[in-house]
Amino acid sequence: MTHFINVFLVPALFSSAVYALVATGFNVGVRTTGVFNFAHGNLVTSAPLVVLVITSYLGWPTLLAFVGSFVVVMVIALLAERIAIRPFMHSGHSLPWILSTFGVGIVLTTASALPFSGDPKRFPYHVGLTPWNINGVLLTPVQALTMVTAVVTVLAVSLFYARTSLGRQLEAVAEDLDGAQSIGIDPRRMSMISMAIAAGLAVVTGWLVAPVLGVSPQLGLTITFSGFIAVAVGGVGSIIGGVVGAAVVGFVSQVATVWVGSAATNALLFGCLFLVYMTRPTGLFGTIKARAV
Repeated sequence: MTHFINVFLVPALFSSAVYALVATGFNVGVRTTGVFNFAHGNLVTSAPLVVLVITSYLGWPTLLAFVGSFVVVMVIALLAERIAIRPFMHSGHSLPWILSTFGVGIVLTTASALPFSGDPKRFPYHVGLTPWNINGVLLTPVQALTMVTAVVTVLAVSLFYARTSLGRQLEAVAEDLDGAQSIGIDPRRMSMISMAIAAGLAVVTGWLVAPVLGVSPQLGLTITFSGFIAVAVGGVGSIIGGVVGAAVVGFVSQVATVWVGSAATNALLFGCLFLVYMTRPTGLFGTIKARAV
């Protein structure tokens, strides 16, 4: 039993926690703007990369490097919001923002390959990779912290939307852009705020996953793909749906790794997405919004 837990269950839970954080970041942005930011995965990988660049080339202390990475990623995210997201808010046409956000992702992927010539790098800053032995169950501090962070983040974001005035304003823009403007809510400001929150989640996610996955230019695309599957399965815009979709991605990926072969991971994930969309075209927790006119 402990072998099953160590080989399958713990890694699956860790992966699910990572993708829950990624999916939450995706959904925070799309709930307000109606734009799915395909560069979000690159923001995740940019955070640890900037830490390595600052410590390696500038020689700053580690704490300042983390603060600097947060600021840099936030600036990148707000620039991306202004250039690639805001012009297409609730436009009703998906192709322009698909191309614009993918374009930002490509630029970030190319830029991230420059500092270390594209070579993967180890991220040495973490709370611990040596596993605890809990009655035979092996769990590293990084895995435990990631799981706890995912739970706290999902609860905090859900409460933010349900209980705060700012959260309700963001929801109002998502629900009815014209109606929100008519009562004095600035959709441009709400777009910036939602992107800033998503960027903050991306930074935290990047810091957590980098010690386990390393830092490489290609990692952003992998995170984007898996996060997209999680959001699509759970339902675009649904925080709880994103968590459920992340669990599907995490457990299916681990099934492929342990029993089928990692080469079949993408095929299995697309198969799950196909099965869900055959019965629920909006995802497990997605809804079709209707507007009376």
